[in-house]
Amino acid sequence: MEIKYRLTEDDYLTQHMFLTGTSKFLRKKRMRIQFIGSAVNFVLAIILFLLQITFFGWFLLGWFFMVFGAMWLLLYTNVTRRRYKKDFFTQFREGSVSKLDEEYTLVTKDDEYEIIESKGQGQFKYSTIISVFELKDHFLLGFESGSPFILPKGRTKGDELGAVVKTIADHAKVEIIDACNWKWK
Repeated sequence: MEIKYRLTEDDYLTQHMFLTGTSKFLRKKRMRIQFIGSAVNFVLAIILFLLQITFFGWFLLGWFFMVFGAMWLLLYTNVTRRRYKKDFFTQFREGSVSKLDEEYTLVTKDDEYEIIESKGQGQFKYSTIISVFELKDHFLLGFESGSPFILPKGRTKGDELGAVVKTIADHAKVEIIDACNWKWK
């Protein structure tokens, strides 16, 4: 079976955000920064509340640190999401814009699959696939070698893509992981 499609910036952004959102290392790092940042502000606020006897301005400064610590705790996830998107678009536009014009073709065969693009083609064994994720608008095929391959759902006829991905998952002996409700956290 053969499927042809083109990728957009949003497809690459979804892939990038999914990878950063599901990475255990990056998630721990973000949580550590989120809680350490707010804890430092709360500790400063408590110290300044204790110093209120000597000067009323310390008390106001303590409230400022308390409010800033609470805002840091609540808004850090949204701020980092926007920062990741901005950084991604900046880096993508600098080095990968040529990928947007390429037409990709995915061809499934009995014992392997083939990915064809304008610069070349590659044939791979099904055993190189270690995971298949189904997102709301994409399928991501995870490989042993690293970055997943993006397959956009809305740019193929009918449910051809779903059938192809099911065939690939069956040959690779992996389950399709349902991440349709996935949200970046």
